[in-house]
Amino acid sequence: MRAVNDTTKAEVRELFDKGFKENWSTKEISQAIQEQFTQFSKYRANLIATMEVGNAYEVGKKDQFSSYQAYFHITGFKRSQTQQDSAVRPSHNRNEIDGWIPEDKQFTGTGTDHAPHGFNCRCITLRRMSEPDISDVMAVQFEKDGSSYLTDKQKLEIAGMVQSFRQKAPIMPKLKNLTDF
Repeated sequence: MRAVNDTTKAEVRELFDKGFKENWSTKEISQAIQEQFTQFSKYRANLIATMEVGNAYEVGKKDQFSSYQAYFHITGFKRSQTQQDSAVRPSHNRNEIDGWIPEDKQFTGTGTDHAPHGFNCRCITLRRMSEPDISDVMAVQFEKDGSSYLTDKQKLEIAGMVQSFRQKAPIMPKLKNLTDF
């Protein structure tokens, strides 16, 4: 939260702690913020609650995944998923185009480790323990993979070309079919 003093931040943090311990909904957290801080508008209280709950959720998922990686002594994989609509920012689309990357790498579009990737971000971070197979790689670039006539090596080459092209033009939507390429 910007433009808020440290005391207010601490008080909001306490509200979130209480809300998480008592299993409050985002709406209940928003109402508690409004009640405690009458200077916050309803919109701002909702925005803070939504952003902080989203961030806490993603950090919790990352922490849980990190414990699995430590237990199995491996580095997993992650990818960013947008809402795939006209409101997606080019930098967030670039994150999705990155596809499956090692868990310890940052997304290229925003330089962040996990969603949310910024103010009012609607992205999520997906994680997996095993290396993605060819169908998982293709699914990030194409909605449908009708390429049964291609070898896995050819599919990877094409997915790489599409990924490179989409990174140069991140406003370009995901292709419907391999034949579109």
